[in-house]
Amino acid sequence: MARVVAMGVIVAAWSVGRADAEMLDQMVAVVNDEVVTQRDLDEAINPYRQQLEEQYSGDELVQRLEELHRAMLETLIEDRLILSEAKRLELPVTDEEVEERMQEVRRQFDSDRAFEVAMAAEGVTMERLRQIYRSQVLTRKAVELEVRRRVTVQPAEIAAYYQEHISQFQKPARVHVSNILIRIGDGVDAAQAKAKAEEILAKLQTGAAFGELAKEYSQGPRAEEGGDLGFVPVGHMLPALEAVIAQVEPGGFAPVIETEAGCYIVMVHERKHEEAPPLEEVQQQIEQLLRRQKFEERLQTWLQKLRGKAYISMPEWAGAS
Repeated sequence: MARVVAMGVIVAAWSVGRADAEMLDQMVAVVNDEVVTQRDLDEAINPYRQQLEEQYSGDELVQRLEELHRAMLETLIEDRLILSEAKRLELPVTDEEVEERMQEVRRQFDSDRAFEVAMAAEGVTMERLRQIYRSQVLTRKAVELEVRRRVTVQPAEIAAYYQEHISQFQKPARVHVSNILIRIGDGVDAAQAKAKAEEILAKLQTGAAFGELAKEYSQGPRAEEGGDLGFVPVGHMLPALEAVIAQVEPGGFAPVIETEAGCYIVMVHERKHEEAPPLEEVQQQIEQLLRRQKFEERLQTWLQKLRGKAYISMPEWAGAS
């Protein structure tokens, strides 16, 4: 599951290899040679506890916290399974890779000083942080080697998915329009706005360029771009505009449309009916989707295999909140 290589790996990394300090902390679980402590579990839960306490109360809060407890414990156990396997594989991790990860994190802070202060607040030294990221890089390499690299998506699979889910990619009917808006307000009443709009429409009907008049007179959206709204899905415009525009042929102008905001002049450039894009247009999107699905499936299978041959021990009280 995604949380193992995202949130879970990071959470676990903060507690990997704390050696002597771990012995003083209450153990929640043992996974091969790796330990999950109560401190680890608390650190995983605490970022979410406050949010739950703000949203729920009473028995429902207790239930939600128990669910969170179980989910975080499961995540930490899975993290330890991956880390244990990564160590068994003896994958190499260079100092350069660790330093690169350090720099990635440093860039999330305004300065090196802010980074160091944040680490100090967590009670983590730079040496300890490098140990943490060495374990994290190692874990990611194991996932890359055993899962991600083994995921393949064939062209035939992409084509089959496209045919079976073509409705998901359907593009709605849409219309390419430009607009000019003469607003009501600031001393301009409805009658004056309509009169000005009719004057502009007359100029358009005698051959004036819509874009130029939009730049000169429009107080509506994209006036500086000639009032061009591009292709707008049918049903996404004001109902008053939709009803009138539906009757206008491409290349034509709608009559002045009066609304509470003001008076619109609309030109219809082109219409496109509802259609499915060609496979080539969505091929990469489908491939990424299938790759994610296969990654999740393979990751779950791999974790189950690791769990099946792992030594996992939890005290009875570990499942209680």
